[in-house]
Amino acid sequence: HKLQLNRHQQILLQQLGIEHIGELLRLPRSGIARRLGPKLLKNLDRLLGRRADPQLIFQPPLCFKKNIELEQETSEVEHLLPEVALLLTQLEQYLRQSCAVISHLEWRLEHEEQAPTRIPVRLSRPQREAALLLEMSRLSFETIHLSCATTRISLHANPLPSLQPKNTSL
Repeated sequence: HKLQLNRHQQILLQQLGIEHIGELLRLPRSGIARRLGPKLLKNLDRLLGRRADPQLIFQPPLCFKKNIELEQETSEVEHLLPEVALLLTQLEQYLRQSCAVISHLEWRLEHEEQAPTRIPVRLSRPQREAALLLEMSRLSFETIHLSCATTRISLHANPLPSLQPKNTSL
């Protein structure tokens, strides 16, 4: 949170020789309210923790999209697996931080000469473990044959909130 001052307040504080917030806090509150307005006092109280300062709750994005540019083009699926593993590790970290899971994801292999190859991966139940997602992705990759070289690999997933079981134990 930042102390917002309008032009009039800035000029008045300069005329009073107030350069630091500590100097402002030493002034009588009634004088600050009269000269600079009660809104400034409310903002000061929020900054100092004397007054509630409600903040917006962080909402993570509803989708996960990451990609990796390949250093060397390849038409071999096996050569893509290290990048697949890296992206899945990033996805797992994201899912853990946002307490979410996924029920499906999609790989997009981008090529220079043709439209991207889309590889959907459907899961029987919601997951977040990178090792399991890697195995499922590997199985999906085995079903395709690349006719041209891949230049970039992208991972797209729409996380779902995870339903945490109630902890009834002490």
